[in-house]
Amino acid sequence: MRQSSKPLLNGLETSFLSHLCSEEYLPSEVYSQAITLRLANGLRYTPDFFIFRDQTAWEVKGKWVDGDSFPKLKMAASVFLHISFRLVWKVDGVWHEQVILP
Repeated sequence: MRQSSKPLLNGLETSFLSHLCSEEYLPSEVYSQAITLRLANGLRYTPDFFIFRDQTAWEVKGKWVDGDSFPKLKMAASVFLHISFRLVWKVDGVWHEQVILP
């Protein structure tokens, strides 16, 4: 088995994790890249953070949503209706959030 030496979280994700834990959740409630959802034939989506208590998935992005990540996020929201999907990004030191509707 091969293990990656790459850090699990990037700088923006680490910053959001600190924000999330200071605002609403205990660190023990926030799971990083803990679940992978099957969307379609061979298509998968792994949210950056997942809260099992209230079934919330968080996707952290920089200024732009790249490539196939937003379509996967939209598809996940339409397939897994019991999960609340949220896209977050940071502008000028302030976190912004958008709930992704099915």
